[in-house]
Parts: sequence; structure tokens; C-alpha cells
Amino acid sequence: MVTYKQDVKEKSRIEIWTKAIKKLTIDRDNQRILKPNYIRRLWDYAFDEILPNKEPDESIIDSWTIFSNSMYESKQPQQLKIAYFCGPEPENDLEVMISLGVQISNVWAIESDKKMYSAALLSARDKFPTLKIFNGNISDLIKITSFKFDIIYLDFTAPLFSKESKPILTINAIFESNSFSDLGILVVNSALPDKTEENIEFLSSYFRSHAFLEKSIFSGESKDSRFIEGADFHGYGDEDEDEDEDEEYNKTFKHLIESNFEFAYSAFSTNYPTIAASYISPMLRVGGNTALKRMFLKMDDKEIQLALEKMVTISDCEILDDNENAAEMFSGGEVFESHEEFPIWNFILRLKDSKSELGKYWYQQLSKNKPSYLYSIQLYDLLRNAQNYYQSTLSKDVSKSINEIISSLPDKHGGIFCDVPLPHLWIELALNHLGNAYHVNTDAHWRAKYRAKSRSMYLDLFVFDNCRALYDWLPMINLYGKDMATIERQIIVRACMDAITKQNHYSSFFSYYGANLIGVGTKRWSDFGKLDERHDLNVE
Repeated sequence: MVTYKQDVKEKSRIEIWTKAIKKLTIDRDNQRILKPNYIRRLWDYAFDEILPNKEPDESIIDSWTIFSNSMYESKQPQQLKIAYFCGPEPENDLEVMISLGVQISNVWAIESDKKMYSAALLSARDKFPTLKIFNGNISDLIKITSFKFDIIYLDFTAPLFSKESKPILTINAIFESNSFSDLGILVVNSALPDKTEENIEFLSSYFRSHAFLEKSIFSGESKDSRFIEGADFHGYGDEDEDEDEDEEYNKTFKHLIESNFEFAYSAFSTNYPTIAASYISPMLRVGGNTALKRMFLKMDDKEIQLALEKMVTISDCEILDDNENAAEMFSGGEVFESHEEFPIWNFILRLKDSKSELGKYWYQQLSKNKPSYLYSIQLYDLLRNAQNYYQSTLSKDVSKSINEIISSLPDKHGGIFCDVPLPHLWIELALNHLGNAYHVNTDAHWRAKYRAKSRSMYLDLFVFDNCRALYDWLPMINLYGKDMATIERQIIVRACMDAITKQNHYSSFFSYYGANLIGVGTKRWSDFGKLDERHDLNVE
């Protein structure tokens, strides 16, 4: 029988469960993105230094702080609800959990393989007869539970983009089904894939249009976990783009990924779940609900499809003046011309053009069903760019709210706070509000790697915050304009968006990019979240 009792695997279990349980109990306050002290500092910065002539109503920030604290209840280990992939030996992880104070009645073990499930039952029967072992997928389990999980541990034995076990779809399903508590931990363990042509192509397709990448992808050094500008900035292009270039500049991104393959997979393992949580799932939920979709879009499906087709159709016409109507008339092709603003859409289009079986397979998985992942991504990108050239797609309520918000901003033209609050921020706010987005706390992230038997494994421990202290505090979208007219409430909302983007500025380009009230380094406490390097558990 397969066993999972290697020393390094046991070490990884202890690290995972010790850190996860500590983060959600004694160190719980530090896992929050919307920390009251940070929001209070931004409030004081706004009214003491930027808007000194405004006399704020202090009762509003005090009221929000009380509300915020009520959203993050304290928890003890015995209160945590946990789901984990157990394999044939569920006692391995369970013994560690119980030693840390977790109650077995709050634990669900999951095994989809029938043979391994049978082995798990036999293994647990004598020592842990009350353990709930579920034979199926976690998405099936979620449908029958009346509660949400605090910790979910997905222990895959394959790469995340494996065709056989489809880990990507499992990660998606967790966020689609609202299976997490408002402050939850997702642990993902997966195997480093073989350096094959199709795996290299998959990773290069994924990262080619990202505006920021982990430096290790370029340097091949594990210590380079900070983010830097993406492929375009460093002169890397697609192969067909570079055929006629001088040899000095003829460096393709695909070759770079091949050279630093394990670092690219490491980055993918850390990046993809954040995209699923804060970008794909919220719009999938909104786009799949007729009432919610109607709140944002006034067009019918046929008209929406024409707008989406326009976004990938480059116009042959030149804009001869800066007339607004002329710009709208000759818009189109933004997905390609500004590809770094549409990294996931471009990724899926590259999969569509792929000649590999892996690329074709994942294009089919991401583009099938209604609404598909592709369609949801397209809708999100359409809405984020609607104020530029596609205003006719927006519903009356959304258009009215945006105009009202802009009219109430003290810095609608910039020059006061760090970033100019552009219209896409308010559309994102509404989408995240109604689509139930989860945002990653980058500062709280932990990741490691180890070699067990013949495979290198990659571990990521994500802390996801539902940020209900922001979203539950908002009215419905048609009243956003009136709400933001109160400067105190506007500053709190913008401070929350600042806090979220500070943690997601590089890793999730769609989480309020350009919403900084205060610049990085302006104060000692104003900085972007920092991603630590991946620890090697085989090294003492």
C-alpha cells in the first residue's frame, strides 16, 4: 500500500497545521486585511494632512471600527471547521490537528478514489472511528454542509494543471460554492510538473501578459520573491514577434520559462488561487445570475457579445483627433493592444491557439458551460473598461452611481491623494460586493517546497479575507453615489480599497489597482504586501 509517512512529509504536516491553526486563533487579528488601526491611520492622514479644512465626524469611524470588529469573531482551535484530502492514511494529518486542539467532530476527511477511500476507512476505524470520511469531491461535500470551513487543505499528488485530477477546477469550485469562512485558510500542495514542451507552453502562456512577475522567473534565484515588471518591460516577446528582430533582442518569453521552469511553476502555484478568488469567481457568480447581471449591464446577450468581439478586433482606422465620439467610434482591439491589462483573457486565447493537447484541453475546460470561465473573465474586463469606450454597456444605475461618485470626489482630477480614483474602481467595488470576492493577504502568505520520494512538491498557505467589513457596510449599488457624498464614509471606503490593493498590487491586478490613498513609503506603515521566498523543507 502507498504510504505517506516520510520524514519530510511529516515535517510539512506539522508546519502546515501549526501555522494555519495559530493564524486563525491566537494570531487572528494579524490575518485581517482591513485592520482597524490601518484604516484609522488613513483616516487621520486624510483629514489631518490632505483635507485639513474638513472637520470629520469621528462617530462614523468609531461606528465602522465597532462594525468591523464584529465581523471578525475570535476563535479557539476546537471551533475551527476543517476539510482535508486524507488519502489512504487519514490519521497522519488528524493526529497533528488533534494535538493542536482541533476537535475531531469539526473535521471532514475527503477521498474521491474508491480504493483509497476503502483503505482510509480501514485505517481510521480502530483509532478514529468518529472521523467523517467523505467519498467524493470537495465540491460535492460543500453542497451537503450547512456551514463554512475555516481551513481547507488540498493535498494534490499532481501538478495544478493536470488533466487527470484537474486541481484547477477544484480550486475554482471552492470559491464558486462559498465554502470558506469570512477569514479562511486555503492550503494547496501540488507536484512540480515535468519540463515538457506542453508544460513550458502552458506556463509561458499564463504569464506572458502579466504586468508584474516574481523576479525569480527572470533570475532563477529563489531569494528573488519580490515582483518586477513583466515580459514586455524586459524585452521578451512571442516567438513569431521576434523572427525579424536583431539577434541581440531575439529573446522569447517561452525560452525564459524553460530556463527557469521550476520558478515559473512556483509563481503559478502562488498566483492562480488569488486570481480564482478575487477575479474569476465573483464575476462567474454575477454573470450567472440574471438579476445581478442586469444590475451591471443594460444590453442583451447578443449586444454584449458584439462588444466582446470588438475588444479583440483591431481597427484599421486611425483616430485623427481626440474627439471623444471619434475615440469611441474607432475603439476595439484593446485586449491585444493593451494586453497586460487583460492577462487572463490573453492566456485563454493562447490556449485556444495551442497545438498541444494540454493547451487544447484547458481551453475546452475554461470555455465550456454557461456562463463559462472565459465568458466571466470577458464580462469582468468589459465592465472594468466600460468607462473608456463601452459606456453603452453599463446599466442606468451603474452609470448614474459612477457619475454621482465622481462628482463627490475631492480629487476627481488627482493632485490630492496618491492615485486618481478612476471609474473602474467603483465597478470593481460593486462586483466584489455582490460577487462575494475573497482577497489574499500577501503579508500572511507562507509557502514551501520539499522532495518526497521522486517528486518535488510545492506548498502554499493562503490567508483569504472576505472583507465583509467593507462589503456588508455598503448600500446597494444604486445608492453608492449618495453614500460617497458623505466624505467620512467615502474616505473609509477608499481606505478599505487602499488596504486591499496594498496586499494585492502585484499578485492580483484586478483588486483595486490604482486605489492607493497614500503612496508606498509616504509613511513607515504604508507599504505593499511582501511575498516571502519558498522555504525548502529538505534543508534543516
